[in-house]
Amino acid sequence: MLDLTKTQDAHIDQRLRSDVMIWLNSVRADGRPHSAAVWFLWDGSAFLIFS
Repeated sequence: MLDLTKTQDAHIDQRLRSDVMIWLNSVRADGRPHSAAVWFLWDGSAFLIFS
């Protein structure tokens, strides 16, 4: 969780609330990496990801 009393955490929260796209990265079953740009919403405690 973010501690909004800390400057760095407050900056992270502000950035997550203002950006609308992120890179979602995972690893496939065969070990190859997979990256995809996705839309997202940060409500302060959880992500909602649109694919």
